[in-house]
Amino acid sequence: MSMNEKWNKGISLRKKRWISMIMAAVMIVTLVPFMPGKKAGKVEAAGYNIAAAVAYAKEWGGSKRNPAYKEYDGDCANFVSQCLKAGGLNVYDTWVPTLKDKLQAMGYTIIMNPTADQVDVGDVMFYDSTYTGEINHTTIITSKVNGVPKITGHTSDVIDGYYTNGSACPWQYGNYTCAAILHTSGISGEMTTPTITTNRECYIVGDKINITWNKTSSQSDFLHYWLIITNTDTGEECFGGATGSNGDVNANSYQFTIPEEGHYRIDIYAIPYNDKEHRQKEAVKTVSTYGYDSSIVNLGDDFYANIINTGNGKYLTADSDDNVTIRTASGQKNQLWHFRKRESGSYEIINNASDKALDDTNWGQENETNVGVYTRNNTTAQKWFVRGTEGAYFINASCGDAVLDIDSNGSADGTNVWLYEKNESSAQKFTIKKVATSLDTCNALGLTTIQGGFRLSWDTVSGATKYEVYRKKVTDSDYSRIAVVSGEDIDTYEDKNCISGITYEYRVNAANDYCLGASGAECHGLYLDSTNASLVKYSADSVNISWNSVRGADGYNIYLYNQNDDTYSKVKDIANGSTTSCVIAGLKQNTTYTYLVEAYGICTYENKNEIYTGCRSNILTIATKRILSNLAVKMSDWDLSGTASQPVLLGNDGNGAVTYTYAPEGSDVFTAEFPTKAGTYTVKAEVAETDRYCAGVATCTFTITDNNSRPAPVVKKSLDNLVLILDDWDISENASTPILTGNLGNGAVTYSYASVGSTEYTSAIPTKAGTYIIKAVVAETNEYYGGVATCKFTITDKYSSSQPVTKKSLNNLVLMMAGWHVGDRPSSPVLTGNDGKGKVTYTYSKVGSNKYSNTVPSNEGKYIIKAYVAETEDYYAGTATCVFEITKKPVVKKTQTITTNAANYTLVYGGKSVTIKAKTNGNGKKSYKSSNNNVVSIDKTGKMIVKNTGKVTVSIYVAATTAYKAATKKVTVVVKPKIQAIKGIKSQKKSSIYVKYVKDTKVSGYEIQTALDSKFKKSVNTYTIKPYSKYRVTLTKKRTGKIYYVRVRSYKIVGSQKIYGSYSGIKKIKVK
Repeated sequence: MSMNEKWNKGISLRKKRWISMIMAAVMIVTLVPFMPGKKAGKVEAAGYNIAAAVAYAKEWGGSKRNPAYKEYDGDCANFVSQCLKAGGLNVYDTWVPTLKDKLQAMGYTIIMNPTADQVDVGDVMFYDSTYTGEINHTTIITSKVNGVPKITGHTSDVIDGYYTNGSACPWQYGNYTCAAILHTSGISGEMTTPTITTNRECYIVGDKINITWNKTSSQSDFLHYWLIITNTDTGEECFGGATGSNGDVNANSYQFTIPEEGHYRIDIYAIPYNDKEHRQKEAVKTVSTYGYDSSIVNLGDDFYANIINTGNGKYLTADSDDNVTIRTASGQKNQLWHFRKRESGSYEIINNASDKALDDTNWGQENETNVGVYTRNNTTAQKWFVRGTEGAYFINASCGDAVLDIDSNGSADGTNVWLYEKNESSAQKFTIKKVATSLDTCNALGLTTIQGGFRLSWDTVSGATKYEVYRKKVTDSDYSRIAVVSGEDIDTYEDKNCISGITYEYRVNAANDYCLGASGAECHGLYLDSTNASLVKYSADSVNISWNSVRGADGYNIYLYNQNDDTYSKVKDIANGSTTSCVIAGLKQNTTYTYLVEAYGICTYENKNEIYTGCRSNILTIATKRILSNLAVKMSDWDLSGTASQPVLLGNDGNGAVTYTYAPEGSDVFTAEFPTKAGTYTVKAEVAETDRYCAGVATCTFTITDNNSRPAPVVKKSLDNLVLILDDWDISENASTPILTGNLGNGAVTYSYASVGSTEYTSAIPTKAGTYIIKAVVAETNEYYGGVATCKFTITDKYSSSQPVTKKSLNNLVLMMAGWHVGDRPSSPVLTGNDGKGKVTYTYSKVGSNKYSNTVPSNEGKYIIKAYVAETEDYYAGTATCVFEITKKPVVKKTQTITTNAANYTLVYGGKSVTIKAKTNGNGKKSYKSSNNNVVSIDKTGKMIVKNTGKVTVSIYVAATTAYKAATKKVTVVVKPKIQAIKGIKSQKKSSIYVKYVKDTKVSGYEIQTALDSKFKKSVNTYTIKPYSKYRVTLTKKRTGKIYYVRVRSYKIVGSQKIYGSYSGIKKIKVK
């Protein structure tokens, strides 16, 4: 290199250093905090909002300047600071020399010469553009295109672009580049939330509280810890201040002396340099002196109790050597403890056997310090606090924080009890079960009849853990104890071993393991069994109910269910114990009634007569039959030269069997012989009774003529049911077509029209808006007289501004009336279509007569009823007619009833066959049918042959006789699986039982029961085993060393029902 080149290079280096000094000065100027002339309109946030920072940069980057801030010649750092503030990151509280160092001090990561993958939008770039080794320029990244960052800045101005100085990376230039990484979740080292620990929870005045908490992160911008201690009972702040110098994360402990009784709240704050309000972390804990310890449980001032380990159920016991252990409950006094409360809230706990107090040996607080009983001395070693909740009490020695603990959490009798630091294990949790040492008198309250006996109730007695129940017959002299019922709150017992017709007396004594109370008030009652009710027969207005007699009953009450209030009300009292049936009359046809029967008896006790009732019977739901109210028979006249007519029966709604008989006019003798001579006759149709309908009778007269001998009489009929209907229409529509019904003779019809109020009728159909009357004139025929029917209708004009105000016609007026038998209550007319609610007048006339009267007819014959509906404000008057018939009462066959030797039958597969012994009062021929012959078939004698397990319905049919109707009865037959048998049982493995039983291919599966007693009342477990092919099983989770009783039965699933067989014999086994 020549001297000239060296000189030029020296000038160049000197020039760069000079420029560098100028830029450094510019950086210092631009980093001075700003005092803007007006607000920038940006809101400072706790975190960094990248979108807001970038939006500000793009709005005010490049050559633009925000007038809210002062502008500098070198404005790069000034502008980036504005962007960060717009994003909620207020960088400066006081003056600092460089932006990069401040961001690094706040915990943000600084990367030297970053790659494009390491930076993102919102990060701040710093440059050594003068090659001096120092930062002298800064920008902010505002976008990335194809992975390449774009920058925005001032001096030199650029907006979402690059600096073009020939660099390989257009967003980097100069000697070196760094980036402050702000796009991640924020500052890398946040404050750690403290967790406060104290040496104890409860103290006495003068004790020292050793307070510690976990250190905060050393990477955070930590300032100091701030501690506040407040007596919350007085509101006095006892301490408040920093626990160490700024930045000292090791100042995480403090010792405080308790000055007075009360609760003390400890607040500790980990406070950062930056954004204290939002980033500081707080923890709180409260301790107290003993008198103010809210965790101390007050169980009462003076009481006796057992102390029971909640985990294993063993009792705290004072042994004969004054050591304290746990043992199985014995009911002895050395397991009973006397709790006496002290002023501090602690208890002196005295053993009832030795009168010595529970004692913390040598006032020890070390783990495994022994506990015993010692002569009462009122020292701290004999004062105990109870903490926790019911079923999980901790018994705390007042000398410190140690609690009663079972050695190694053992459960064997004699396991030692000592003190141990609280660890929430089951070895430290106890139930304090209060025990009464004397019990009040127990009073029996009363008896409720149940199936098999009585439910006895009594007043519970405080302190009792069980109750002894005694019973005697009223004829006995002494009581016998029949039960001991365990439980503090139990107040009932069900005695199901009573005999119907016997009066019993009861009394109850309260007891616990330490005493027996006296019995007080007694109670007595007459027991009566329930009866089984059945339906004998029923009709449209009555039912006949029967029931089984009850031993000792003096009568029976019949109750009817009232659906409105869901209750039963008594409808009959049968005051005779030997009467077992009754008829209930006056019922409504086609109505469902629900009945039950209850026996009652008169009990004479201490010269007083009292009435007692038995359990109610099964429920009988009965629907009364319907009357064939619309029954009618029609038969047309005919001539002997033609084909004879046949009777047509209408209204046979129950499809009952029909018998037709005939009699000459004026004769009451009806025969089945069909008439063949000329004359007038009556045909009578007799409809047989069905399950849902009563029998019915209808009659009709007809005439047979003989044209070859003499002219047949001409008997014309009236068109009584002639009805004309014509719908309204608008003049813009086609005229409606008249509809005429009741033209039975098909006579020629002529229609004519007239305006309402006019008597001039024309054949022309009206075409103008208005109200009109149409008249249909029916011409006379050979069989029917002529007739006339009229109808009103309206023509409207929807395009006219006004419409005629017209009345409407009762076009749908229909009258119906059912016939009845002579001597029965007349039917009521039913009128429909009276849309105007006009007043209705009914008149009656015999068919063929035009004379109507208001008197309801009562003699046999056919009649016409006419309903006249008066005109109303909106509707014209109208008439409707209906033909009905009054007939003679039919001769009805008696109901044939079927009785069987059982209501339903239960058989056993492989067992004895059973015969259904059916009897009937009508001596009809009997036959039987099974619903499933694959389960049970039945022969003509009623003998059932069992073929499989399951459930069938057997129908018993009895044929009709001359005097009795046919009858049907259905009974349910259930075939149970055969009795099971246990073939083998053993305990091969620990806590398990292996059971083998008989495989049964006719069943669906098996049910196994285990229990700790032979009556299967204690610790009963039931196992369902399927399919039937699985005939051996291992039962697990059984208690080691216990004797279990085992039994098994089979079941068959039929539809949604399980049919169970009988249990096997009981086997017992001791579990390994």
